[in-house]
Amino acid sequence: MTIAFENLKYTENLKYLMSLIPDAKFCWDCGHEYSRLVDEKPMPLFKDRLAALHIHDNFIKTDNHLIPFTGKVDFDYVGRELAVSGFNGTLMLEILYGKNEQSSTEPTYEDFAIKAKRAAEKIIDIVEIYRSRVQNNH
Repeated sequence: MTIAFENLKYTENLKYLMSLIPDAKFCWDCGHEYSRLVDEKPMPLFKDRLAALHIHDNFIKTDNHLIPFTGKVDFDYVGRELAVSGFNGTLMLEILYGKNEQSSTEPTYEDFAIKAKRAAEKIIDIVEIYRSRVQNNH
């Protein structure tokens, strides 16, 4: 079993928890960096302890849990950070079904699933581009 702490609002709190439990892992929630984070970004600090992902998008003012590429999160940054971390685990989208601030109607379940799959594949492509750049520089 793995214990993984997720970044929420204060990286200082996460640093403290991770220091108390040296074998604990990190769960990176990229959306929290845009909607909640008030101090330094945690990924550079804990990339070597990355064990889980909560990947989603938002409009910055709220933690919307949207399909990636439908809000304001910088997924080029997300892909670059994942590539540098060396993470080879599961790409998990933490998304909510339903309408959002830019859509007044709910998509069909099929359309939602297809759009989510395409977004995940696009993130994987970005990660692979950055991984190849890292490998070519060594």
